Amino acid sequence: MAGGVEQVERLLVAQLQRSWIPAAVYVEEYLKIISFTLKKYDRVVDVESVDDTIFNCIQEFKEPSRSKAMWVFSLIDDYNNDRNSERMRLPIQCCNRVMEIRQKSPNVRPLYHCVNCKNGVLGRSEDLWIDKHNYPQTNR
Repeated sequence: MAGGVEQVERLLVAQLQRSWIPAAVYVEEYLKIISFTLKKYDRVVDVESVDDTIFNCIQEFKEPSRSKAMWVFSLIDDYNNDRNSERMRLPIQCCNRVMEIRQKSPNVRPLYHCVNCKNGVLGRSEDLWIDKHNYPQTNR
């Protein structure tokens, strides 16, 4: 089932559609995560490179990169195992604590909220991620 980047892209779009996750607009971002991760561990960018070993390697990443990579690679794993995927909530930190997520309905942009300093950051409704330039600064 190899086929390079094009095959991985088709697979990601198919899995998002099958799982009713309206995040196909972010496939390019997901492909960058896959390409970066596989190249970091000297693997060819194709579907066959996604195995248990790559999931173990991803554990070395820091959050939220680890959760993003795990979720994107799990889309491929879910496709290969004929399972539906779920959107995931990123463990975004502020004040050295994980921010809570508040969402009144599924179609509203989620709000990541810090219970300590009361800061909030809007997420993307499609995949619950937030754009990198909007990440809160963790106090140390």
